[in-house]
Amino acid sequence: MKLPGEITAALDRAWNREVAANSVERWLALCEREDWDETPRDLSLLIRIFGASWYFTRFIFVNGRAAAALIDREPPVEVSTQFYSEALGGALEGEEPEQQLDSLRQLKNRCMLQILIAVLEGRFDQEQCEYALTCLAEATLGLMLGILHLDCPDAGGPLTILGMGRMAGREMTFGSDLDLIFLYGGEGGDIDPRTERGIRQLLRHIALQTPQGMLYDVDMRLRPHGNAGVLVTSFASFLEYHSRERDVWERQMMTRCRSILDGSAEITDLMKKVVRQIYAGYEEEHLRGEIVGMRQRVQKELGSPAGKFEIKRGRGGIMDIDFITHFLQLAHGHDREELRTASTREVLRRAAALGLIDSGTASALLEAYDFLKRVEMSLRLFDMKPISAFSSQPEANTALAKAQGYAEGEEQRFMEHYQAVTNSVREHFNAILTR
Repeated sequence: MKLPGEITAALDRAWNREVAANSVERWLALCEREDWDETPRDLSLLIRIFGASWYFTRFIFVNGRAAAALIDREPPVEVSTQFYSEALGGALEGEEPEQQLDSLRQLKNRCMLQILIAVLEGRFDQEQCEYALTCLAEATLGLMLGILHLDCPDAGGPLTILGMGRMAGREMTFGSDLDLIFLYGGEGGDIDPRTERGIRQLLRHIALQTPQGMLYDVDMRLRPHGNAGVLVTSFASFLEYHSRERDVWERQMMTRCRSILDGSAEITDLMKKVVRQIYAGYEEEHLRGEIVGMRQRVQKELGSPAGKFEIKRGRGGIMDIDFITHFLQLAHGHDREELRTASTREVLRRAAALGLIDSGTASALLEAYDFLKRVEMSLRLFDMKPISAFSSQPEANTALAKAQGYAEGEEQRFMEHYQAVTNSVREHFNAILTR
């Protein structure tokens, strides 16, 4: 057993010391009661997990030694959707769909725990973490289609799934939901009712809370006509919708669109036609006005909660950087196909390479994006909830500051750094969009 001094040192490093201390006391009592050997060997890392995430603390206690043993393994260095599809493949060994889905939840959370370990040990930077989490989400969704027999529907045409937002850009964090659009490529007929029922079943199971945790929350508000639209859209209807004159904000959202599960050979041709509509060319001053106006509206309505800083929608937050890249894409993407990417980071890199923004601006925005996404991720990790705001009182942010590398007692320094970053982001936003 580790010496008390070693446990104390590990607790001092934990983001939330009190939570970690309570959990490790319970864990050591469980190990003694069950007559387990020292599990895991790296108790200090277990303590850091306890202090970072109540979600994974619960997962470890539910799964016992099997989950704790992951802490002593080397986490994967190279990941891909195929890598995680193979890691999750054991879920298909169950005889009934319910068994398979429960196994999938367990395996998905095991993989996600390994990603967290890689982050805590410094093996994954923010971008690598987001890429791994997105690959895991795609693999999970693919396995679910197989379990629910939606990968080869009998009628209505093969099913295609579009990922939107962070999923499209391979920039998901812990606690991200899945923004999805379901399409079918039938020959003009209605989709098979069995397929539609299967999709409803998928949406129900994917967000189900169980002792093994859940898979993901799903958001489908970005489909044509939003919540008033049909659950599954035909290729023809999808193209017809986006061929009409749409508001600029809808074009902004469609810059973050990627086919993640291609059920039809026709999807490539369809998306080429849709992309031509998105990047049709815009009068630049009108585009600036529309994007700035929408940004101001979002900040006023959702980005200024009382007594809190809003990381995503607030002044100088993540959305400022997103909207800068939306502008660069829509203003120049008609002639510059390199800008037609769903990744915010890639837009900044490519815009700098094309001379549309200077390299110093791109570097500053990329650094700010990583910092803001890391702060958001740290908040969401505790209970895997889509939280995007934190208290404006420094004393309430000890765990959040420690997650960013600040020592206990340096909460004010963290807050000052956060405000400096958001002030800088807003300055870049104004310089690019309010000429």
